[in-house]
Amino acid sequence: MGEMADWIMENEELDAWGQDSFVTHPDPDVEAWPYVWYWRCKLPERKGQKCKVTARGKMNSIRVEFPDGYVVITSRYAVRTRT
Repeated sequence: MGEMADWIMENEELDAWGQDSFVTHPDPDVEAWPYVWYWRCKLPERKGQKCKVTARGKMNSIRVEFPDGYVVITSRYAVRTRT
């Protein structure tokens, strides 16, 4: 089995209904920075960098923060969830 499959086997727990559920993601960094910058037309040097959404506004706007502290207000289409 692969490394990810081994982690899953070690960290499985049963929820209240007896179903398997995961307690945490295998990569804690994904929990802290769950998104990546997707747009190349705005901030092309940041494409693919991890980030997090710190606020959501009206009219499809979000506040995005990067690990280096840089903050930008942009459209929700600018970020994608990490896989």
